[in-house]
Amino acid sequence: RTTMCGPPMRAAGTTEWGTADGDAKPTLPILKWTHLDAFWRAHPEYVLGPILLALAMRASWLVPTVAQFYEGAGIQPLGLSTAAHYTAFTLMLSFAVHGFILCYAAEINPVEHKVQTAKAVVSNPAPVATRSSAAILTELAYVALPVRPASTSWFHFFGTLIALALLWDAIFFALHATMHKVPALYKAFHKTHHTIKDPNVFVAYFVAYQSHLVLEQAIIIGSCIAFLPRDVLLFTLYSGALGTFLQHSGFELGHLRVPLTPVTIGHLLSVMSWYAPLFGEQTATHHDWHHEKFVGNYALSFTYLDRIFGTLHQGRAKHKES
Repeated sequence: RTTMCGPPMRAAGTTEWGTADGDAKPTLPILKWTHLDAFWRAHPEYVLGPILLALAMRASWLVPTVAQFYEGAGIQPLGLSTAAHYTAFTLMLSFAVHGFILCYAAEINPVEHKVQTAKAVVSNPAPVATRSSAAILTELAYVALPVRPASTSWFHFFGTLIALALLWDAIFFALHATMHKVPALYKAFHKTHHTIKDPNVFVAYFVAYQSHLVLEQAIIIGSCIAFLPRDVLLFTLYSGALGTFLQHSGFELGHLRVPLTPVTIGHLLSVMSWYAPLFGEQTATHHDWHHEKFVGNYALSFTYLDRIFGTLHQGRAKHKES
């Protein structure tokens, strides 16, 4: 059997999808929803949660001391158009990156670039994409996100950009490692994400709502109120969406060259986060190992904390160019 993008990608072994066939039906109950309406009926927290969060953020303006603080800092709601644009962008990007990997399967070559080469490449992970889409749509709560004015200089921009990256990475590392160490927290917050041992693009947002709230949205809200300028927020959200999809793709794509140039995808990503090598870059290989083995590589963006605490594992490096 072939498709318009060529023969389906296969590999030996079995997965949580049942067989080595990339089109196999999932075998786990958590993977049974393939339509958003059915998923939302089973998990209303993905609808009610962001609504309540947005209402709470908007209601904060009704508290006199808070409103006074907001006014002094020039804080305004992010707004519907910006929140909707970011949400739509992230949703479409998830399908675009997944489609790119499938349609250029022969050029990417799973044998050389897939991290877990013994696992099949799942071509139609509809249940994973469904929960992922529901999680991404909760970003619409950012409509009421209290946001400071744009940065006032390049020093201000890059300073707060790096500060946010380090802060988010540190909080994520601490909470993520704790969830793995405390069984009750793991079950309540993180077990859903680890349902998939061989990641694909949609696994980035294959999360329980409460996990997404704690590990992303609460950190964003607190940072915006405390110090984060609007332009740094938007740069982080948009570039971070691409970064997390590539990190969860199951492939090391950084060595793929841009046509007609010696420039690689890795080079382009390095320009977007030029400071990352100072703290060690978290790659798809690092995070793939975490999904496969359930231990180590707890950080979000960097490796220095895992290195300090002895939880860093290099995983299976892929270094060939194509």
